[in-house]
Amino acid sequence: MKWLANPTDGNKIKERAKTEEMKAMSRNLCAVILIIIGLIPLMPVSSPAGCLTIDSSNIVARVACGDCAMVRYNAVARDTCCTNGIKLTYNPPATNCFTIGTHGVQAVATDDCGNTATNFFTVTVTEETNPPVIHCPTIILVKSTTNSFGTNLVPNPGFETCSSCPTAMGQISVATPWFSVNTDPPDYYNTCAGNNAFVSVPYNYYSSRGGLWPHGGQAYAGLIALDNSPEQGNSKTVIDVNVRTYPEVKLTNPLKAGHIYQVGFYASLANLGSGAVDNLGAYLSATQESQLHELGNGAQPLLVTPQVRNPAGKFLAVTNWTLIGGAYTATGGESYLTIGNFYPNSETPTERTTSIKSTGGNTGGSLFAYYFIDDASVAEVNSGPDMYTNLPANAEGNRFVITSCSNAQVFYGATASSTTCTDVTLTYSPPSGSTFAPNTTNVVECVAKDCCGNTSTCSFTIVVLPGGCN
Repeated sequence: MKWLANPTDGNKIKERAKTEEMKAMSRNLCAVILIIIGLIPLMPVSSPAGCLTIDSSNIVARVACGDCAMVRYNAVARDTCCTNGIKLTYNPPATNCFTIGTHGVQAVATDDCGNTATNFFTVTVTEETNPPVIHCPTIILVKSTTNSFGTNLVPNPGFETCSSCPTAMGQISVATPWFSVNTDPPDYYNTCAGNNAFVSVPYNYYSSRGGLWPHGGQAYAGLIALDNSPEQGNSKTVIDVNVRTYPEVKLTNPLKAGHIYQVGFYASLANLGSGAVDNLGAYLSATQESQLHELGNGAQPLLVTPQVRNPAGKFLAVTNWTLIGGAYTATGGESYLTIGNFYPNSETPTERTTSIKSTGGNTGGSLFAYYFIDDASVAEVNSGPDMYTNLPANAEGNRFVITSCSNAQVFYGATASSTTCTDVTLTYSPPSGSTFAPNTTNVVECVAKDCCGNTSTCSFTIVVLPGGCN
């Protein structure tokens, strides 16, 4: 056995050995920890829940037919984690044009801290179907010519001059120089006939109900425009005679070729009759017209084409004076004026009235139409410069009244707007710039149509009254 010189030396050696062992263990542990730490990847630190949010709402848009809608997205991102670097992206992007229907949009927000938030909203596109708003015109433009008229070429135009007062029916010849086209002469009425119940004024054979005063002066003529009632012929058999009567007069001067003349007369339906016609007219001829009835006791229709006539379909069924007139360009040499119905029964539209012929001879399908005639005229038109007049509507805003001696040319324009289209098309029937004859009432229809085919309509009335004629 070996003895140590000092026992404490042995204790120190033990302590030193223990210390070294502890250091070695510590170094090994650190190495293990470093190895373990090196194997675990570093993770980012997440922000607190809800610090990045998106607010959005659904979008509704309206488009015209076939169009798509560009909309402004309304998402808003809020961030309580990062004060900078917030970005919003959309799918589909904000530049997308949406078609009709409902579409989903995704909104994504990011910030510089790596936080993200997502939200969804919809874009709904509907088609605009509201029709355009149309306003009919409150003012129309009437074109007129500052015409002057030459001397009336019709002698005794109002039948005022007579060689003697009428005493019976069929005496047109006393109103010189008027005469009859055929052997069944027109009638002549004058106040100078006194109490004669047949040919006086205002009461006579065909105006016993209420009477009729002349359009001017003290006299007027009368003619049969249609009489298809049965009549006894020479053979004592009942036949259809188609009776017509026509007053005729020679003009003071023949018409000049290429010159324009205003031709017209006033007519009034007798209140004793069973019907009205729409085709009274005036015929100008170079030679005298003559038409004998085939039986020798009446008057057949004079089948010629009048240069001036009442508008077709406008029945002269009112028992007051109506102007029938128009402009005529002469071929030259016309020297005679004849007034009446120049169409056969088959081409004479009729309208049955409530009055009944005093003779009681109209029953079944037969009709009798009788008209008084006054103030005939044929005067050359001397044209002046065109003039345009603004004419306001009546208080209701849908009726315009024009007084004109001849056809009136009228221009009009409605206004329209649309929430659907920038362009709205306006059409008129009859079109703007149309001419309307005196003594007519005309309805104008306006249609506004937008690019989608939506339409709105309005209408107004143009009334042309005869007047201003020399």
